[in-house]
Amino acid sequence: MIRVTIGTNTDRTNVVLDPNTTLKKALEDANVDIGVSSITLDGATLKPGDINKTFAEMGVTENCFLIVCAKVENAVA
Repeated sequence: MIRVTIGTNTDRTNVVLDPNTTLKKALEDANVDIGVSSITLDGATLKPGDINKTFAEMGVTENCFLIVCAKVENAVA
């Protein structure tokens, strides 16, 4: 089992997951919207296809941070 800090840049939670869980499944189970977001694993931006890899495939053995930062437009003109 691994400990994952998962969430957004403003709201995070700690969960314990099987290392064979995909990153996408973990985010879906945590109700984190990934539609218009930049996703990082331990500070590194995910590459295409990484979201469908398991934590084990991504090299996570004990704990990590899976964070989604929403891309929003600035309201100031």
